[in-house]
Amino acid sequence: MRRAFEYLGGAPSMTLKLPTKNPLEPRSASEPGTPSSVPMPEPTPRPSAVALDMEGPSSMSAHSLSIMAGPPNPDDLRAPSLYLNRELSWLEFNARVISEAENTTVPLLERLKFHSIFASNLDEFFMVRVAGLKQQIAGEVDDIAPDGMPVVTQLARIARRVQELVSRQWKDLSESVLPALRQQGLWLFKPSELPPEERTKLDERFKNELFPILTPIAIDPGHPFPHVRNKSLNIGVMFQKENAVEVNFGVVQVPMMLPRLVEVPT
Repeated sequence: MRRAFEYLGGAPSMTLKLPTKNPLEPRSASEPGTPSSVPMPEPTPRPSAVALDMEGPSSMSAHSLSIMAGPPNPDDLRAPSLYLNRELSWLEFNARVISEAENTTVPLLERLKFHSIFASNLDEFFMVRVAGLKQQIAGEVDDIAPDGMPVVTQLARIARRVQELVSRQWKDLSESVLPALRQQGLWLFKPSELPPEERTKLDERFKNELFPILTPIAIDPGHPFPHVRNKSLNIGVMFQKENAVEVNFGVVQVPMMLPRLVEVPT
């Protein structure tokens, strides 16, 4: 009988010729030298695969044996439960940013900066990631992410989580950050909160400095909605021409060089 043992430590495999009858196997009672009155033990089951650590190419003494386990099932690595959704995990990163803004041990202006970072992160998130999901729906792309979440479900969960985060941001701004800024002498006013004389000055400044550089764009059947500039401020307005009854809709693109805040005397 021929049996082949392959040395798994890197040496070339070798084939050894063994006797036809294995001397290690028990002899039957009919063979000479075996008392018929002694019961023969049951043969011990052998492992299906063993690794032999040989001392040399010509040695038969094996000083370690180990059962070789099979490779892991590759399908297990594809289970959706092993993965987090990329878009939702990014929102949780932005939640860490708003947590820093809510931390009262952080300096006040640093908290305000974290609010700004949170808002700009959301702008980019919707411009890039949410837009990509919308394109998948428009293009009828059926690709499923490794987490197994459909695109429609992702958008629904994104909307719900963003609403929660924006509510947290507004609550911290209105109830904590802005009141603390007022205590330091920094106030943010809406035009309706200013006294009449200050509103009059702002109206004059708008007419003389801002209105001449604004260009309303009418939207009607002959003028479709225009391409707006990325990261720009655009205002939708309802206007009416002189001596006309019909009310029209338009868009005003605010130039980016204009300041977003105007300082007024206290």
